[in-house]
Amino acid sequence: MLGEEIKRRETVVVIGGNRGIGLGFVKNYLSKGCSVIATYRDPEKLEELKKIKEIFPDALDFYQLDIKNEAAISSFSEKIKQPIDILILNAGILLSISGSHPSIDKSQEMRDTMDVNVYGPDNIIRALFPQLLNPHACAVYVSSSLSNADENLGGRHHAYRVSKAAGNMIMQNWNIELAATWLAEGHSYQIRPCAFPISPGWVQTDMGGPRASLTVEESVSGMASVIAAVREHKQASLYFYNGSVLQKYPEPLVVTKKKEEDKDIVSAQRLVLSTFHDSLETHPVDDREWSPE
Repeated sequence: MLGEEIKRRETVVVIGGNRGIGLGFVKNYLSKGCSVIATYRDPEKLEELKKIKEIFPDALDFYQLDIKNEAAISSFSEKIKQPIDILILNAGILLSISGSHPSIDKSQEMRDTMDVNVYGPDNIIRALFPQLLNPHACAVYVSSSLSNADENLGGRHHAYRVSKAAGNMIMQNWNIELAATWLAEGHSYQIRPCAFPISPGWVQTDMGGPRASLTVEESVSGMASVIAAVREHKQASLYFYNGSVLQKYPEPLVVTKKKEEDKDIVSAQRLVLSTFHDSLETHPVDDREWSPE
């Protein structure tokens, strides 16, 4: 079980943690006794984090980070010496809020969106990869239902849909990479680190607007429960905040092969034991041969 391997206070890193959903994650995990490291881009929007810091002076730290800047990401990763238990990749942008479609979108909008929603998270996981190699660690990408091809019936939000779909694939690849590295180091697949995307639903944030159906607390509480469950069962997929699966991902091949190898070992051990017991029944041992007299 998760609690059996983790004895220390858990560390949660929230990228984009000074407002909206990211701030909600900061509050949620602090309330659970975790140490939280949050990042922010705009120093003018730190009021909430500063207030929380007064309540949790020893449990909360925050750093400025522009996720489009690879040098800044590298510098940020050097500040984190301890293992990371949960990495929340929340920073993201949605351009053309009213909706956009391929025929009128500008290529620069696509580039700007990909910089923040795809390249930034990818670079962050790469920089923090060593800190994620510990039991039950989990990297979580805050995605969107708009990334799901099965639900794209009306188009619109072209750059955003594309970027979030790409972000989902990045997380699937990192989930495989974490598993492969973990197993190559000789650890058990049952406690391996993982990575997956999750949709927060339509949330009352600057992006979602005041008419959205979910409060930040409702969305974050649901997502935190999903994260806890995935850290246990390791089924990485595209999840909705309430735990439903929007798109199921296959188990990493390296994990499947390891499970098969373990089954073969168990079967071989059982065969040896069975053969030994059959031998005893065919050729029972005479207790007198073992008598000290």
